[in-house]
Amino acid sequence: ILNPPLGRMCKDPETGEEYIGLIDGLQRFNAVKDAGLNEIPMLMKDMDEAGVLEAQLATNLHKIETRPAEYAKQLNRLLSIDPFLSMVALAEKLSVSTGWLHDRLGLVKLNEKIAALVDDGDICVSNANHLAKLPEDEQENFLDRAQTDTPQKFIPEVKARLAEIRVA
Repeated sequence: ILNPPLGRMCKDPETGEEYIGLIDGLQRFNAVKDAGLNEIPMLMKDMDEAGVLEAQLATNLHKIETRPAEYAKQLNRLLSIDPFLSMVALAEKLSVSTGWLHDRLGLVKLNEKIAALVDDGDICVSNANHLAKLPEDEQENFLDRAQTDTPQKFIPEVKARLAEIRVA
């Protein structure tokens, strides 16, 4: 194994039994099990819950295709766990722009039905980012267009509706 999985020591709250919790490397861990091996080298780190979530978010962003709305929920969770973590610091840790991070976090404003459509790829992330800027009761009115229109057509329509809402 060229790149060992990352783990940490955990304690079961009910039994008090210690075990190794996997932070990163699930596919490598499963490959070792599938190969019939009983042991795997691990890199061990001492991390709190916020550190684990941060490490997983950074790894998943750069290594695997993520579900955008679900990823946004995890980003939001990380920010709520660590109240001292700023958007700028999180963006730096994830190697993304603060604009990207702000847009992605906006997806938590989507209702569950629409968030599932985004995660399934039925709505592109650009359209979803703008759909999330609408009040929740307005999002359903634009759902069909969010699924079928290109961002070049959809985004100006949403911006026009947002302007109407501000004026009203």
